[in-house]
Order: sequence, then structure tokens, then C-alpha cells
Amino acid sequence: SGGYKRQGKSFSATTDGEGFFELNSSMEFASSYVQLSVDGFYFNEITGKQSSSQITLEAIADIKDRNNINANLITHLEFKRVLYLVNKEKKKFDEAKKQAENELLNCFLIKDKTITPETVSIKDNNVQANMLIAISSILLNAVADEDPMEMDAKFTILINNFRDDFEKDGQINDSLKETIKDASYRLNYKKVKENIENKYSEFGK
Repeated sequence: SGGYKRQGKSFSATTDGEGFFELNSSMEFASSYVQLSVDGFYFNEITGKQSSSQITLEAIADIKDRNNINANLITHLEFKRVLYLVNKEKKKFDEAKKQAENELLNCFLIKDKTITPETVSIKDNNVQANMLIAISSILLNAVADEDPMEMDAKFTILINNFRDDFEKDGQINDSLKETIKDASYRLNYKKVKENIENKYSEFGK
């Protein structure tokens, strides 16, 4: 399920099998800046299966002139950093978003690329989608475990540790860097691609 929240106003909706949700077009927002929180099971690109446990992903975005926004792993990882830059360093929202996204990509050694994560879906078949798939797959691979419940729990801990460490300086510690490097080297890219193609073929895509 997913929904927007702003200045005490909450709107909720239930997602379909692909994670799509829609809010009533007559809803009025006090601002163009919204927080999106999505709760539910997720597709694991490493195992090719749905998760055994639910997860919460957050996003913060400017919906002015935008009809669709997504919550995904990148929006979740950047979330606290964006708020820190706005609230503590008094950056303008657009500036804070761009800085946080560049810093996040740098943590994964993705150079000379830009991303607007709240507009990205892994089924987009473009460079931004590939970056989302890469980051998601690397972090999932870092906690790969034969026990699905163990893997889900470790994944939640890992991504929350990442964004807590990333929040104040836009960098991650050496331990997380080593975790990402090791998971990258061990990643079976061909299998990830196959798992995603099989998943979306279920939806005729």
C-alpha cells in the first residue's frame, strides 16, 4: 500500500501487483512537497521471488507538474539526507535533492550520471532504471541468505544503517564501502536480468 502525507494530511491507497496506486484527482494538497511511504512485500532480484517479510520504503518529492511518483530503494536511501540538507544546512529543496542523489550514486562509484529516483521504475529499460536495478541488486546480494526471513531482516537493517550513516555528510563508512564492493564483485548480473524479465513477463511486459 502507499500514500502521500503532508502537514498532517494523509491520503492512502492500495497498490496492485506491480505496486501501482492511484489517488483521487480531487484531493487538494497544502504544498507541492509530499512524503510518500509504501509498505508491503517486494520482489527480490537476487532470489527471483517475492520477499517473505514486508518492508517500508519512503520518498520525498516535489509533485508540481508531475502526475506520477515512485518510492524505491534510491528514494529511501536519500530520504534522510535530503531532509538534513533542507533543515540543517538550509538548502533549497531542488538543490538538496540533486546533491543527495549525486552523493548517493558516488557511494556506488556511479560517475557522470544523474537520476531523478522518484520518476524511475525498474521496468523503464533505460540508464536510470539500470542504476536502480544495480543498487538494489548489490544491496540484496550483500545479505543473500538461504533463509528468506533472515535475508529480509538483514536487508532492512542494511538499508537503514546505510541511510543513517549517509544522512549527515553524504558519505558512508569503510565497512559499508567494503560490503558494497564485495557484493558487486559477487553479483550474477545475468541471473538478475533473467529474474526481472521473468517477473514482468507475468504482467505481459
